[in-house]
Amino acid sequence: MLRIATVFLTIFSLLCLGSVQAQNKANIVNKTAKILTLTGDEVSTQSHNVVQPTKTDYPDVVSGILDFEFSPLDLYSGYDLQSNGTPDELWQDPTDPNNLHAVYMNSQQTGGTYSDRTITYFNSFDGGMTWFSIANIPSTGEKSGYPSVNGFDNGTEMVACHTNTNGTTTRTKIYIDQSPGSGTFDECDPGSVTDGDPIWPRVLGIGNDSYAFVSSISGAPNDDAYFNTGDVNCTFSGYEQYLGDQAETYSLAYDEDSGTLGHLYLANNDVTVAGNLYYRETNDFVTWGPTKTLWTFDPVDSLGVLRGCDLVMLGSTPYAVFEVDKMTQDGSFYPAFPSSIYLWSPAVNNGEPMLLADSNSVPYGINYNSANDVTTPICRPTIGKSTGALNNNGLFVAFMAATDQYMGDPNGTANTF
Repeated sequence: MLRIATVFLTIFSLLCLGSVQAQNKANIVNKTAKILTLTGDEVSTQSHNVVQPTKTDYPDVVSGILDFEFSPLDLYSGYDLQSNGTPDELWQDPTDPNNLHAVYMNSQQTGGTYSDRTITYFNSFDGGMTWFSIANIPSTGEKSGYPSVNGFDNGTEMVACHTNTNGTTTRTKIYIDQSPGSGTFDECDPGSVTDGDPIWPRVLGIGNDSYAFVSSISGAPNDDAYFNTGDVNCTFSGYEQYLGDQAETYSLAYDEDSGTLGHLYLANNDVTVAGNLYYRETNDFVTWGPTKTLWTFDPVDSLGVLRGCDLVMLGSTPYAVFEVDKMTQDGSFYPAFPSSIYLWSPAVNNGEPMLLADSNSVPYGINYNSANDVTTPICRPTIGKSTGALNNNGLFVAFMAATDQYMGDPNGTANTF
């Protein structure tokens, strides 16, 4: 399915998972943060009430060949988390590039259990200049979270998330709109597995009525991640386990002409070593080709892939981006050490990962990790491709970068991204 990189702003911080509290600039660079077990209800340090920020809250944009314009969604949330890894919250209709679909987690509470946390679905008909809040998912009001949005060749969108509708356990469910942009979603429930409830979905349309998705179990001891396919009639192939990490550290991409589905994912190469990235692909959604290792944690330089990764197809050729961070082999990480973004494709650099951005090309800002987010100074990359008659082979990469702008906090202890 077509995916492009589009500027999409909400007021949020990524999921808080490190255990390091705010520290001064002199000490934090020597500290590590431990990734904690996830439950799906984590909250970070409360950073704001549910009020509309002023225009000055948006950071400056330095533009080269591209012009950027901010388009607020005009719905502000007290729940300041969105994703454990690279967010997957925007989808462009391949039949109409001006038709955009977006989702994010929203709560009008400012603390506590955020019992009203839900997924709000937005639609734009003019390429993102204006947005309309169409519906909440689920419409019945149960708590939901950590969405992924994509769609079908006919322009109909779908959303995957976790929720406990119909009295079930909290687990991955798929919501399919009855027509493009109507906001009337039908629910499909793929169920659970023997080991528990997959709750961190990533979904991808593969035609006019079928989709593939991956999900994982929170805190599972054996890195239980799963692949599945379904259709608009809620018929599923069933969860297929693979050795992958939890918490949205995976991505799918599809080339319809060749029928190639690519799967990018993090995994431990054994029970004690984290930070490894892999790629595999299939043409029948059942049989997978050889797994290719894209990055292996190196105990000499302590560099591994922490969280963010994303994948796109140019024809049948995969292109992946991922963050490389200073880590320990058990998955702890150094939130303030310089980090980097890499690009991989079999068509680039003889198939070896290529440095795309680091502190030599992006102004370096220290990540204070005060909200306990699993983030480093440069992280959470996403990749998309251009469309249209002028250039249908352009690739775009966006990522987070810490800055020296503290958004009004003179002590520099707030998130600085």
